[in-house]
Amino acid sequence: LLIPASIVGIIVFGYGVATVDTNIPSLEMCDERLNFTMCPLCDGACDYWHLSTACGTARASHLFDNPATVFFAIFMSLWGKVSGLHESVYVFVYKGDERRQVG
Repeated sequence: LLIPASIVGIIVFGYGVATVDTNIPSLEMCDERLNFTMCPLCDGACDYWHLSTACGTARASHLFDNPATVFFAIFMSLWGKVSGLHESVYVFVYKGDERRQVG
């Protein structure tokens, strides 16, 4: 029952891999010629740093956080609702030492 959902997830991840080299925010962060200097991360002991040092993090975040993940989130919420309607779901309610089955 989860195989179609996992296939869609792999396709969404593949979209992230295919588009990581065209992602404009990642390209700007990784371009050392732009030379964005960032403020220190802490008071006193930290130095100024260049935004291009976060290039790997920006590229990796695009793999899992790209425009297709919005579609995947909506797909998974609908998939969970539809698949939950076809299966019997049991909820157990505890009251003290007594356990009752509801549903």
